[in-house]
Amino acid sequence: MNLKFIMPQSLRPTTSRSKEGHRTSRRSGIRKCCSDNHGFNGKLEDMYKFLVFTMLSFLVSGCQQGVTLGPGSETTLASAAQDECGFVQNVYGQRISWKTTLPINMFISKNVPSEYESIVRSAAKVWEDAAGMSLFNITNEDDISYDGSKDGRNGIYWNTNWTKSPNLQAMTTLYWTGNKITESDMTVDAKYFRFYIEHPELTSDLHLHSLIVHEFGHVLGLKHRSTLSTVMWPVLNAGTKRDVLTEADRKALKCEY
Repeated sequence: MNLKFIMPQSLRPTTSRSKEGHRTSRRSGIRKCCSDNHGFNGKLEDMYKFLVFTMLSFLVSGCQQGVTLGPGSETTLASAAQDECGFVQNVYGQRISWKTTLPINMFISKNVPSEYESIVRSAAKVWEDAAGMSLFNITNEDDISYDGSKDGRNGIYWNTNWTKSPNLQAMTTLYWTGNKITESDMTVDAKYFRFYIEHPELTSDLHLHSLIVHEFGHVLGLKHRSTLSTVMWPVLNAGTKRDVLTEADRKALKCEY
């Protein structure tokens, strides 16, 4: 699982999780979390941010129902700061989510092994059951690349040619405008990791359902949380099952959905 921010004018701090669960700095000159974007000089609707989720931990505060704000002055939008509720926030302190654009249309890339497709759908249903509503519309796609690059579609990829850090188990990217997510792509590192459904064959195998449940949390806009019992915990150790939402997860989800 991996999360990092990349902004148009300025980069933000990123950390990555190693196989042993350690947090190591990945890039210098990047500011951690959702701090102000230095050099930002446009209106909110012109702000197009690219988010790649990296291993970050944050303190979660109380929740309130999310709102959708339109374009406005920086002064107006700055007054709309919200409690984070475990969500990524934009530079004005607004939570990032899909708002009313539901269900999220996502496709399963052709390179995802067919025996794992049911795991993907089951992981999505975990969040839908908690929300009491349809959050995802997942279909199969036969003609699509697996690189997870921005293409206006929301994809789930299985990458056996992983070129990023071999310590990253998966990566979810988000694109948003204002406080509304416009695209999300989930990519699993199938080059350096093995996965299991029920029982691991090797001690290094990862529980796929737990990993995908976590990544769907990122798709919804949730970030890592290391102070509470949660499926959004930054570290998934080999052989560990963590695919049941906790009260903290359910409370966070209801802030936006």
